[in-house]
Amino acid sequence: MEISEDLLTQPLEEDTSELSPRPVIEEEGEGYLLPEMRYPPISLQHDTVIFNEDMSMRSVHGTGLFMEQDRILTKHVMRYIDCSPFPETSKVVAITRAGKHIVWQQAVRSCVPAAISMIALDRGKLFLAREISYPLTSDTARIRYIQKAGFVPIKHDLLGEVVQKARTLECLMRSGPGLLHLNHPSLMSHMVVLDEISLKQERITIRDPYHGYMITVGLFPFLNWVGASFIELADPQ
Repeated sequence: MEISEDLLTQPLEEDTSELSPRPVIEEEGEGYLLPEMRYPPISLQHDTVIFNEDMSMRSVHGTGLFMEQDRILTKHVMRYIDCSPFPETSKVVAITRAGKHIVWQQAVRSCVPAAISMIALDRGKLFLAREISYPLTSDTARIRYIQKAGFVPIKHDLLGEVVQKARTLECLMRSGPGLLHLNHPSLMSHMVVLDEISLKQERITIRDPYHGYMITVGLFPFLNWVGASFIELADPQ
């Protein structure tokens, strides 16, 4: 989509309704639960692992935390669902009350196919059930996964300083959720689904495949992690 330069240079509007975002606790019920804290399983077949003295495995990439608990404004409740080949009890696929799908990556470095799968399930496309257990190793594989899921990737470069990137993302969100690349301090190169961003309300809503949850957070430190690109998933013409 085309982005007007005027939109990127407009000054930030001050939100006088409240001085800062306030945490919101969503109510559980009717099968919808607050997400538990969990980490991707380590796969001996698909992850690079080190064996501890007790023969337990750990990834050479370590185990990170996406966001500290006190920085999360809202953890969105979700209901686990059957999504072949994963049964509801595996807790791999879930759906929020708003109808957003959440996919928990099944390898330490498989965030990209998991993030693609969330949008694919939202839009009735192909769930990359096998790929979410494999690490992504190249841009070529990322494009192949996007195309296999039934989309055409449109890459938007995110240029400038932090606030300019945020304004660009606000404009791009008019086309719906997309894939946002992050340079995370502990997870390193990471991919999430960006669902909403508002500079005025000072909040961002994302779906993170690493922990398998949907959260709303404040603008910072998240904006400091925003990488060089946002990928729009378009339908083939």
